[in-house]
Amino acid sequence: MSYYDGENEFDKLNLKVTSFIRNAFDSADEKLQDYNSNVNFLFEVVGSKKTEEEQQKDYLDRLNSMKNFLETYQEELGMLLDNNQAEIETERKSDEVFIIHGHDRATLLDLERMLKQRWSLKTIILMDKPGRGRTIIEKFEEEAKKASYAFAILTPDDMIRSRDNSTEYEYLQPRPNVIFELGWFYGKLGRARVCILHKEGGRNTF
Repeated sequence: MSYYDGENEFDKLNLKVTSFIRNAFDSADEKLQDYNSNVNFLFEVVGSKKTEEEQQKDYLDRLNSMKNFLETYQEELGMLLDNNQAEIETERKSDEVFIIHGHDRATLLDLERMLKQRWSLKTIILMDKPGRGRTIIEKFEEEAKKASYAFAILTPDDMIRSRDNSTEYEYLQPRPNVIFELGWFYGKLGRARVCILHKEGGRNTF
């Protein structure tokens, strides 16, 4: 492999490493700046031309710099992995379920009663939880993390008026918060731990 082939391979590897750093850490910008300063900084003397042997050495030095730099992340990554695993285990063992709902209070209470009486589950209903100075999103995230399963009640709450060319039409859809929370739980717990209950025509489907 020539030096130039090595440069191409290094560029591909370098892109993977920078993408990994960006996705793995909260303080990604600071870490990327540190990484680029240590690994991607090259200094060339104007007018100088390196031999093939010197270029090969530069390439190997950059690979070693990348290896050494990534090794400094091992302990931090291990801590992140342990914390994530502990959080996953907590979610699996929880007997609390989150109920996502709209304006249909009667349907919500029917589901809550069934979950408690038939399966002795603890239910999390966001509006029943105290605010404690939290914003809506903070309150949702903190309460939602306690749940190992989620039920989403899709009820026709909002009237939407739209236009298609010259035709106007209306339709009903669930509240925006219901769609948002459903997506959050899909990403957090996976589809296997989320149940959608759809109501139409004035009758429950569960």
